Amino acid sequence: IWNRELFYPVINNYAIPGLTVAACLLIAARLTRHALPHGTDFDRLAYWATGLGGVLFAWFVLSVDVYQYLDHWRSLETGGDGSRFASMGLSVLWAVYAGVVLYLGFRLDSRPVRLTAQGLFGLTLGKLILHDMSQLSEFFRVVAFFVLALTMGLAAYAYQRPFAKESVR
Repeated sequence: IWNRELFYPVINNYAIPGLTVAACLLIAARLTRHALPHGTDFDRLAYWATGLGGVLFAWFVLSVDVYQYLDHWRSLETGGDGSRFASMGLSVLWAVYAGVVLYLGFRLDSRPVRLTAQGLFGLTLGKLILHDMSQLSEFFRVVAFFVLALTMGLAAYAYQRPFAKESVR
């Protein structure tokens, strides 16, 4: 991936197989949940672990792929090191991915999925504070924090909606 002049994110020999494996894990978890709605504790643990594995594996594959793409693209554009730009892009990806996972957690009415999204938001915030603050220029810091703040604000709004509906009744 690193030495190619032309590189497409997500549509390449790394991401497609990885995302296919993640999709298979997520489908297996979903089918198991529906096939065994009143399964044993072990069954519930197995399908939650499989689903969590699918979500985290997709996150990992997308992270590696987007980082490599942004680093490669920025290096071609500027002729220099693209790792700072790629690091900012990774923070943005993580924030957006956590928002999508949270949305799916609400749509599927799944507390473990929502907790996974909260963990991803926490990981993103930790990366921004511990890594990006020291590595990125001011503009990229602002962009990364803005996207994280926007997605976390939308997440907070989504969490408050069910409570607002209950208080109206």
